[in-house]
Amino acid sequence: MSKEVKNTAQAEETTEMMVVNRNDIISGSAIHALTDTATAFFSSIADNGTRESKVAIYNAINKADEKLDDHKNEVLNIKDVVAHTVTLIDENTSEVIDCTRIVLINDKGVGYESISVGIYSSLQKLFAIVGMPTWDEPLKVKCVEQKTRKGFKTLTLELV
Repeated sequence: MSKEVKNTAQAEETTEMMVVNRNDIISGSAIHALTDTATAFFSSIADNGTRESKVAIYNAINKADEKLDDHKNEVLNIKDVVAHTVTLIDENTSEVIDCTRIVLINDKGVGYESISVGIYSSLQKLFAIVGMPTWDEPLKVKCVEQKTRKGFKTLTLELV
């Protein structure tokens, strides 16, 4: 094989390399998080072992029908709650931030998603006072926007 052919073969190998976005690289510790099923998420939807219940839980975690922010000041009849950690990148600083994504599920199975510390805090209080979901009688809640002490806006829940 001539020297010229070897260079062509090396060039072909180079073109097969893939460009990967830095944000798409998964760290070694993420592999543990992927397989750690005990702490991967919270779901109040009962897993009775049937495929139907597993599909309901998965779909509630994996997708939501609506953004909770689009339903401010509306009364929602919430029956279940799911929550899990998501990793976001701050647009201004490029800092990696772990956040809790919460999905409130109404009595018709519609999910409303939010990544809000105010919603998280509201749920902590609701769980302590009203009890843990699934709620047989759906909780009537209203998503409202409040200003924080520093002038920022956050979403919270009010019982109706």
